[in-house]
Amino acid sequence: MSGSTLVWACMSATPTTGHEWPTAPNRAGEPGPHTSVVGARTSTSGHVRVPYDHSDPTQGTFTLAYELGAPFDPRKQTLLLVADAQQFWVRPGTVKKLQADLVGSDFNVVGVMPRSQSNAVVERVSAASPMDWAKAYRLLRSGQFVADIDAVRRHLLGDDRRVLLYGRSGGALLVHEYLATHCHRVERAFTQATVMPFVQAELGVQSDRFWEEIGPETRQHISRVLKAHPARRLAILRTFQRQNFFEADVGEARAALAARLFAGDWAYFEERREAYQVSAIESLIASPYGIAVRVRLYEFHQPVADLVPKAGIPAPDFENTRAIAMPLLEAYRAGRLPPPRMNLAALDSCATEVLLLAGVRDHTADIRVQLPLAAKYRNAQVVALDDDHVFSRLNDSGQYRNLVVAFLRHGLGSPALENVVARLRGR
Repeated sequence: MSGSTLVWACMSATPTTGHEWPTAPNRAGEPGPHTSVVGARTSTSGHVRVPYDHSDPTQGTFTLAYELGAPFDPRKQTLLLVADAQQFWVRPGTVKKLQADLVGSDFNVVGVMPRSQSNAVVERVSAASPMDWAKAYRLLRSGQFVADIDAVRRHLLGDDRRVLLYGRSGGALLVHEYLATHCHRVERAFTQATVMPFVQAELGVQSDRFWEEIGPETRQHISRVLKAHPARRLAILRTFQRQNFFEADVGEARAALAARLFAGDWAYFEERREAYQVSAIESLIASPYGIAVRVRLYEFHQPVADLVPKAGIPAPDFENTRAIAMPLLEAYRAGRLPPPRMNLAALDSCATEVLLLAGVRDHTADIRVQLPLAAKYRNAQVVALDDDHVFSRLNDSGQYRNLVVAFLRHGLGSPALENVVARLRGR
């Protein structure tokens, strides 16, 4: 616990744009015939049979795919890329480039394809009519993803060898959820922009700061538009929420959108919705592949559901997440679902080295939560940058890969890592 440290670094690079979800998921079906990486070291794809429900293996198994960025080399450390049910950056055909961008050739890099991309799992959870949200939660809750990750680790390395982990945003939360159960299997873990509702709930932190960050004129514009068009509230707020992933100057973009809406320019609004991929995401949410997204957002939202913003104040992040998770929230209130849980106390005995990369201007992973999270570990460090959720400035600076590699290869307190952090400080 006392081993956690905080490093503040300032950067002056001009931010670039970014976003987290693609226009639509690359829907991975059941993989074709693969050869295990362990059995044939020239292969860069493989699979392992895992239970639909790890807590009840009698319910059958499905084929979980993984992909390597290069042929497996048992002499190298193995880095697992961890994505959760509402992320699509790890999908078939992406891992070779991810390896090149993140760490290069000095590691085995393995992308574990989330079970939410499996046709077999999606068909099983979507077959019932009406929708069985208890079953969906049982098969798509984070604990199933954690067990899948460990199944791939054992398949590649055996029971005892340790791995490195990398995750960002919801995937970073999944890394911490894995550590709460399998910490002794991980040497180092790099987590970026960690969404952590369980610590947020402990602290009573409301992370949606949208209303605090916009100016009085923008507030007036938005208030009047929402009052005049109550049926379009969610569509409007969802569009503001998506600006965080696309706009280099989100403050200017918020003011411009609010002014155009106030002027009645709905054509501009529709143009922005398309540019921010709002319609594509709404189509995804409405599809069978959106079930897993709803489950994951239920895990994000339920622990902090009582931290409601002041009545009437627009809260794009909070309201968007709540709307997507609503079917599961209703099932929970009816007593048909358990609340999401994480054993935070287990982190106290975790000896894994953990680096938490945090953005001061992150709209999703609140900076106020990151140091308390790090303090739950024995060996953790927060590197906090003047940056956003997608770390536009850090990516633009060219130092991102250096930071990841220095930590994963050399660890906390190493000269290599300290040198990168010093450069981020501008020394």
